[in-house]
Amino acid sequence: MLRGNKTYLNKEVFINYKRNMNEIQIPQTYDMDIRYWTDGANIFYAGPDFIIKKADIKSFTLYTGWFAKDKNRCYFEGSAFKKADPETFEVLNWAFAKDRNHVYTNRGILKDADPNTFEVLDDGYLRYVWIAPTGFGRDKNHIFHYAYGGKTQILKDADFDSFVVVDHDFGKDKNSVFWNGRKLKNANPATWINVDIFSTDGENFYAGSDLLKGAEVNKARTEIEKNRK
Repeated sequence: MLRGNKTYLNKEVFINYKRNMNEIQIPQTYDMDIRYWTDGANIFYAGPDFIIKKADIKSFTLYTGWFAKDKNRCYFEGSAFKKADPETFEVLNWAFAKDRNHVYTNRGILKDADPNTFEVLDDGYLRYVWIAPTGFGRDKNHIFHYAYGGKTQILKDADFDSFVVVDHDFGKDKNSVFWNGRKLKNANPATWINVDIFSTDGENFYAGSDLLKGAEVNKARTEIEKNRK
């Protein structure tokens, strides 16, 4: 299995991993963020129980995140994309890939996306205990936001010329603030800031895209003040 021109995990490491499964021990060379393995004859995803059937081990190549391909198929998390073209398949970051025909997330083809003009706007991931592919991309027609496991959102009415990514969930333009593709009601982008799980424009307070009211506002204000110190 290749990552560039370098073998990533060899047969000995894989056997040690498999032997230690019953003891819930992971060898130091195990990487949660890659998850592809080989025993020299087969390709596995996320350990010894998920064999990627019909994978071509000689041409199997790893990319950023959980994308991979061989000479016949392209993969995310060990599952093959339908209709993907291995010859032109290009991984853009943790969240997005494309070929000459389509743009992809882990859910498959991203409808309404133009592969000829599509570009990513960040590195495409958030790190919790493990990495979650999440981020923004754009083509000539739309700005998109993808959050791992969810449906990719089109940012309706976003202004292309002024749009900027704030972090992997938030973006804003001269008119609006967006969270996970959804517009924050009444948010003033000129004064808006996000702090930890809350955000505010100085007048309104939000958790995600939800406009907070009552006691929730006091909680958000307290948390923002505490985390800004």
